[in-house]
Amino acid sequence: MEDNKKEVKGKVFDKIAKAFEDFTKVTVTTIGKHNVDKFVVDKRLIVPATVTNIESIIGKKEIEIADFSQCTDLLNIDTKAFEDDSPEEDSFEEDSFEEDSPEEDSPEEDSPEEDNTLKEIIFPKNITTIIGCFNVIQSIEKIDLSQCDKLEKIEKDTFWDCKTLKEVKLPDSITAIEDNAFSFCHSLKEINIPNRVTAIGEKAFQSCDALEKIDLSQCDKLEKIEENTFWGCDALKKVKLPESITAIEDNAFSFCYSLKEINIPNRVTAIGESAFEKCEALEKIDLSQCDKLKKIKKDTFGACYALKEVKLPDSITAIEDRAFFGCRSLKEINIPNKVTSIEETAFQNCEALGEKALSQYDKFKKNKARKKEEERRIREERRRIREESERRKEKLKKKIIICIVIFWIIVLALMFIYESTK
Repeated sequence: MEDNKKEVKGKVFDKIAKAFEDFTKVTVTTIGKHNVDKFVVDKRLIVPATVTNIESIIGKKEIEIADFSQCTDLLNIDTKAFEDDSPEEDSFEEDSFEEDSPEEDSPEEDSPEEDNTLKEIIFPKNITTIIGCFNVIQSIEKIDLSQCDKLEKIEKDTFWDCKTLKEVKLPDSITAIEDNAFSFCHSLKEINIPNRVTAIGEKAFQSCDALEKIDLSQCDKLEKIEENTFWGCDALKKVKLPESITAIEDNAFSFCYSLKEINIPNRVTAIGESAFEKCEALEKIDLSQCDKLKKIKKDTFGACYALKEVKLPDSITAIEDRAFFGCRSLKEINIPNKVTSIEETAFQNCEALGEKALSQYDKFKKNKARKKEEERRIREERRRIREESERRKEKLKKKIIICIVIFWIIVLALMFIYESTK
């Protein structure tokens, strides 16, 4: 049985190898519906090296692998080439790459799974641009760009909503992953982030439900984790951030239910609202060396049910509403001396908060109440002084008026006497 399988595989390999050899002699420059079937061997599209323009790979033959590796002069690929623009009444084969728009999410409106056949794309080495969005192929499982050393960025929405995409290999040349580049890739388990990456856009990996780990530790020019970058990555357990990070924006890791381990670099100066909200497996956060961090913002660690220990830096001056709301396992947290504001709901429903932390919190609340009372007393004293000053001014004004009246009475009396003695 095994020998038969090896024999079949060997024959297929020989057949594909011969096709590669034959297609090197072809001088075609354009692939489209009119000729694509000529280059399909055992469900593998082998694009000749001379091709510089891809109009469409949709023909009558079923394709599982699209191989562009020989196309040294092909510099960009437009995803429209993978989309079937034929009318609905056309044949089954022509309809197999129908676009699945984001608005049509219900199962009955999606293209049937058996209609989708393309699972892997092998990109040409010299490609510099990928145009469009690959969600027109709702069967794609693997993207290998590792040899594309002239490709510098993954454009906005490129792999957005590729529900079946499981593995992505990026080249070392990548410096930017733009907004929504891989968002809603629900099956994505593996992706490497090249060291040269300097920017990862908003929602770049939002709702990548199967993604388990992200290592950014060598991206030493990456300074910010943008809003919603890893929002809703349910399976994400471990994240390594580089020391170059200075900001973690709003909702960056919120609803990462499985996130258990993440380092917060010392250079971080700002952590946004809800940045780690609903990270239910997170047990420990050490911010003690982030000496430029001033605030723990609204909902930053809200509903982190497993969070037991938090270390805050001495630079913290404010802990905002619901910052640790619902952290029911939280036992230890230090309240720095510079803190001047803790909102009422900052530690609401922190049922396990230890005596030391509670005493610090109570001490802060008493000091705050004392300060409020002192401020109230000072305001009252100032008001009393102002009122007293006003009263004195009024009395003085009246005295001045009386003096003026008396003065003029005397003047008039003297003038009358003078006139009477003439």
